[in-house]
Amino acid sequence: MTSRTWILRAFAVFAVVLCLNFAAAFVIDPYGLFRDPRGRQLRVVFSARKAKFLLSERYVPENYDALLIGPSNGENWDLGSIPGYRFYNESILGSNVVELKRIVDQVLPLGHFKLAVFIIYPSMTDKHDLQDGLDAVSNTEAFGSLHLYVHEAAQVLSALHLPAGRLSAADGATPLKVLPRHLEEGHFPASIYQLDPVAVTAYAQMVQSLQERGARIVYVVPPLYEGCRKANAADLEAHTHAMQRLLPTAPIIDLNGPEFEAFRKDPTNYFDCFHVEAEGAAQIDEYLAQRIPQVVAER
Repeated sequence: MTSRTWILRAFAVFAVVLCLNFAAAFVIDPYGLFRDPRGRQLRVVFSARKAKFLLSERYVPENYDALLIGPSNGENWDLGSIPGYRFYNESILGSNVVELKRIVDQVLPLGHFKLAVFIIYPSMTDKHDLQDGLDAVSNTEAFGSLHLYVHEAAQVLSALHLPAGRLSAADGATPLKVLPRHLEEGHFPASIYQLDPVAVTAYAQMVQSLQERGARIVYVVPPLYEGCRKANAADLEAHTHAMQRLLPTAPIIDLNGPEFEAFRKDPTNYFDCFHVEAEGAAQIDEYLAQRIPQVVAER
């Protein structure tokens, strides 16, 4: 075989593989970018920041009219039972508000959202770095990338009713990994309560951008395990009050208040101080399904 023949064959193989890659990306389309995403059931299994960034361009605004936005405290909350709204959960493990704004900005051009529920928690506003490649992610990754191939494989396995990893629900709610219960009742590091000016500005801009497009806003303070809440009560309250002053005015539901004390005292509701088990999440969902419509109607 001459060198020229080898190069031509190698080029032909490469071209075939590239075409197959593009064909799979279009046919499977795990982010809903290439085909009509309306009515589809697309899930996150890997690289949640990039996945939700890509899903938020077409899939989320075409199928949902309400958003839950926050860190991992709310990652396994499901507000789908609130009447009159179709909620998508944009919450992401370990995320800060600048990351969430980059993702939420994706939904704005096509979105018509009636309601946005924002979690208020210190870890959202103590930093503003973009992790896991979120600073450079683009639509081209939907044609070829590691997370694309993982999502394609997961979607095929799911269609075949085979185990496909830790999939989110179609509405973005994601089951938390089963962890040993660890309820250490100490004071959180002081750095978590610092307000990063870039993060606070991004938070206010994100809320305002949704308000300007007609969305009603509700803030929710997630419930901490009671021992942890008591150890951090003064700093948590100061953080909540500071955020209320710095963010656009909207009703707030504080699940660290007296009415939710029995829930917070039950250790079986928690994995750790701030993440709730599936049963605990279901109780939060039920409570918010009643309380959110009430505070929206009162405005």
